[in-house]
Amino acid sequence: MSILFQEPEIKTRFQIGSRVVVIDKERKHFNKSGSVIRILDNPSRLSRHQWYDVRFEGPDIGRFRSFELTSDLTEH
Repeated sequence: MSILFQEPEIKTRFQIGSRVVVIDKERKHFNKSGSVIRILDNPSRLSRHQWYDVRFEGPDIGRFRSFELTSDLTEH
């Protein structure tokens, strides 16, 4: 008899395409808005440690943890 173990699904704070703003003052893109283009694997399973790739205007892409971002409320 085998037991199937299913890990609980991680609930991410942002989805691909979400508009976000960087709120960490130590980051190069502080106070800039961009779009989530990738949600990375999260081995810790803790939402605070979820990493996202964000594309900004121009060629810039950054990698941020969820606590470094907030929703962009000025979306059009």
